[in-house]
Amino acid sequence: MFIANHDDIKKKSRDIIAKIRAHNPDIFIISSLGSATKNCNKIKSAVMSEIADYSSEIYQNEDEDEYSDDPTKKIFFLKRKEMV
Repeated sequence: MFIANHDDIKKKSRDIIAKIRAHNPDIFIISSLGSATKNCNKIKSAVMSEIADYSSEIYQNEDEDEYSDDPTKKIFFLKRKEMV
């Protein structure tokens, strides 16, 4: 799901949580560009606090770190944990 700068963080978080709970995908992708990456970080955190059976991985520009204020591109992969 693409996150835009004008997206409401609470609403978008609820939408993503509902989609994950309804479809139980193996992988759910949350992505953003430019200044919207700040919202993407907040939304990912809100989702992960509600969805316990998923872990997350991040992709972003190689010259940026995870906590950079405004990287060009950010993609979170929410991966369902395998049951043992």
